[in-house]
Amino acid sequence: MSLSSVAGGCRASEKDEDDEKDEWREAQFLCLRRVQAHHFKDDLEAVTAGDKLPKKSQLKKLHPFIGNGGLLRVGSRLQHAPLPYDEKFPIILPGRCLIVRRLVELAHEDTLHGGPQLMRAHLGRMFWILHGPRIVHAVYQNCVRCARFRAAALEQLMGPLPAVRVTPGRPFQATGLDSAGPLPVLFSRGRKAPSTKGYIAIFICMVVRAVHVEVVSDLTTGAFLAAFSRFCARRGRPAVLYSDNATTFKGAARELRELFSEGSNLTELARNFYAEKGHGVEIYSPTGATLRRSRPEDFEALTPAHFLVGTSLLDYPEPCDNRTLSFTNRWRLLRGMRDMFWSRWRQEVLSQMQQRSKWLTARESLQPGDMVLLRDDLCTPSSWPLARVVQVHPGSDGLVRVATIKTASSTFTRPIVKLIKLPTDGDAEEYHCRLKEKEKTE
Repeated sequence: MSLSSVAGGCRASEKDEDDEKDEWREAQFLCLRRVQAHHFKDDLEAVTAGDKLPKKSQLKKLHPFIGNGGLLRVGSRLQHAPLPYDEKFPIILPGRCLIVRRLVELAHEDTLHGGPQLMRAHLGRMFWILHGPRIVHAVYQNCVRCARFRAAALEQLMGPLPAVRVTPGRPFQATGLDSAGPLPVLFSRGRKAPSTKGYIAIFICMVVRAVHVEVVSDLTTGAFLAAFSRFCARRGRPAVLYSDNATTFKGAARELRELFSEGSNLTELARNFYAEKGHGVEIYSPTGATLRRSRPEDFEALTPAHFLVGTSLLDYPEPCDNRTLSFTNRWRLLRGMRDMFWSRWRQEVLSQMQQRSKWLTARESLQPGDMVLLRDDLCTPSSWPLARVVQVHPGSDGLVRVATIKTASSTFTRPIVKLIKLPTDGDAEEYHCRLKEKEKTE
């Protein structure tokens, strides 16, 4: 094969490529002319006839004219700029056309899933899209891959405070629980004493916001129950304890339920035994178990907890007394001193909890069947598991803040702040409907 034949073959292939590009460009211009004829019919007639544009025309500020390819283009002020023809006189396109949306989606892929600013710069070299920023932003928001890496968690209007947060009670009667760590813990002060990995259990009073911290050796159920026992010995037994779905807390709750069921059976057997003997007794288990007779003249066993927290560790707090204080009765005087703090708490603290510091807008709630990503801070967004919403749990105000999701391997109940909703075709159609309605009103 001679060199001239090779060169001729190369020129032929280049010519074929040029012809293919010209055909593609002509087909593109033909499609865009149809789009302009459908959406800018009155404007095209006015520009072709040399008349003024209609009063309600959206193209008045663009000074349109018929340019290359028989297309409506922007009469730009950049006529003398050293720019290509398509960039100086971009093609005018409507924003509510499905073909234009597909064009924006193609630009999104050509820019390797670029952001809205990059997409607008890429499209601006050839096209001028009416309401372009909104269309570009909608395409970016409805891209599944971008939604995964954007990792924007769901939000919802901040809910009302539960009753335990606004009801006076003994400190740590309603307690919130969380853990932190791992942290280096030094169990000895000796020379060259090694440090070990430890954790912290944080107990927070949900009424007065008091904080109690306990060191936990590891994340096992036994280690946490030991820390919980120390907490109860210092602060008293809480009436209710709130925590997340950590494995340690769920295991501790399961073990406590088992122990309570066993203890309840034993208590019932003992009560029935004494009832058969004709003795009316009640069985308690404070520090040092005692038997207390049901006669009113008997006293309760005195324990150190009465001096530390003012009552037994197993007793619930006394109700707040709003009656007129009588200084002739020392008992009422002491109770009045205690209730004075709760009165100030109602007047000075409770009123400050009315406003919302964040999550100020009610969002659209999740629905069964929505596709979401389960957020995991320990891995990258590309590794987050895909899940489907199988059940929602609306609050007292009807808004959904917790949902049950199903992954390929298991089912979880998670708050919506841990979920990332993925866009679907239904969302795109709904957006187009809202966009059309908004343009009609304008």
